[in-house]
Amino acid sequence: MILVYSCWTLPEAYIVKNRLEAEGIPAIVQNENLNSVLGEIPITYQTTPQVWIVNEDDLERAEEILSQSVAMEDEELEDEEKESAESGFSGENE
Repeated sequence: MILVYSCWTLPEAYIVKNRLEAEGIPAIVQNENLNSVLGEIPITYQTTPQVWIVNEDDLERAEEILSQSVAMEDEELEDEEKESAESGFSGENE
């Protein structure tokens, strides 16, 4: 197994896992139960939710899928920021 993604929240980890599995790449989420003891243990890279792929042969494809997903999210965020700017809404309290 190979670690391909680490994140702060369990829902985010499952979104990534489901995205990979939709493309035929078996994946699992590790550290999903550690959220219940955060505060008792330090929050580190090793204690946050992680997505691992089962087959090493899928690594290149998984990385490509994840990079495309991040690029799409960045474009959506830019579009939202542009729409907010055009509407005059700054998102700040006035």
